Amino acid sequence: MKKTVHITYLTTMAIIVLVVTLYLFYTGYTYYGTPLEERFYHPRHNWFKPSGIYGQGFGVWL
Repeated sequence: MKKTVHITYLTTMAIIVLVVTLYLFYTGYTYYGTPLEERFYHPRHNWFKPSGIYGQGFGVWL
């Protein structure tokens, strides 16, 4: 692999990771900022609950 292709590949992967991380922080900020008793009523509870699509990944990642 040429050096320019390799640098482009690494830069693209880094940008993707950064964008996904910022998106998850943005969408999860209000959910994780609410008290535990009120999270069940949050509109994105199904996403961020421990068995949810994002919550499961956070549990593995963190």
